[in-house]
Amino acid sequence: MKTCPTCQQTYPDNAEFCRHDGTPLVAHPREERECPYCAEMILKKARVCKHCGHDVEPLMKPEISPQIPLPAPPEMVVEAPSPQPPGSKPVAGKPPQFRTISEPPAKMKFIVMALVALILIVAGVWYFSEHGKVRVNPKDGLKYVWIPPGTFKMGCSPGDNDCDVNEKPTHQVTITKGFWLGQTPVTVGAYKHFVWATGIQMPPEPVMDN
Repeated sequence: MKTCPTCQQTYPDNAEFCRHDGTPLVAHPREERECPYCAEMILKKARVCKHCGHDVEPLMKPEISPQIPLPAPPEMVVEAPSPQPPGSKPVAGKPPQFRTISEPPAKMKFIVMALVALILIVAGVWYFSEHGKVRVNPKDGLKYVWIPPGTFKMGCSPGDNDCDVNEKPTHQVTITKGFWLGQTPVTVGAYKHFVWATGIQMPPEPVMDN
């Protein structure tokens, strides 16, 4: 059997040319390979897959280039020590002096920066967790702020001329136990939410006199 190297159609041994494109037929043994598109077996030298019709590059045998010998390394020349003048004392050999170049420890800088950043993050988380706690009460949907225990001055501030009588004198107050304080005034919607969550009755709506 003969095969067309272009379309890979097979013909009997007495055929000389392909009846599709006129390519001379070859009778050498079939060297096949896998098509990269349809994974069917085609000839290694085929330019078109007979199964899917895609153009494929013919697989040629790599040419073996002659190996060029590498050049020989240059010979090392060792200079002989210069003769010492007569009558001079031999000088003891000194170790070679190397210049020390101090390089900045880049890895150490990154480690220190990472540790400082970690400390700042932990301190910030601790501060806001202790002094800036804000939570939403599921019973009324309002935000509450945590007031931690501590000591502060209560009363009229110095220089404030709008103080009432009950704001004087300024005195020190100590809170021994923290508590939650509403961040905003209670709204009607929040009160309705609280009534719905607790199951209590709403008070009657007030009658406004016209």
